[in-house]
Amino acid sequence: QIQIFVVILTLIGFGIAIAFTIQNDKPHFANTHMQMGLVVVILAVLQPLNAIFRAHPPKGGWINGKKSTQRIIWEIIHKGSGYTVWILGLITIYFGLTRPEISEDVLAMVHICFWVP
Repeated sequence: QIQIFVVILTLIGFGIAIAFTIQNDKPHFANTHMQMGLVVVILAVLQPLNAIFRAHPPKGGWINGKKSTQRIIWEIIHKGSGYTVWILGLITIYFGLTRPEISEDVLAMVHICFWVP
């Protein structure tokens, strides 16, 4: 359930970004932050969809407790793409926070809200 919640939050954030871009009459996907953000959103939306291709265990369970080759390959791809999206998301956030128009006040608020336990 948490994965769906993350995808929903990602789509909400993407919608907010598009709204701000339109409101400020700026071009869409004109910098690295925007382009990487689009990639992250696409990959984040695709991530739960790849569960459709997951190899399910047989009714009696895996033979000798060993997963099938297809399941192992699926798990590697699913976990690898999940970690890749997460890391790309962090890099995208960094690029967004280091844009010239970001004020020190915004950076201070980010630190207060997200980095201080």
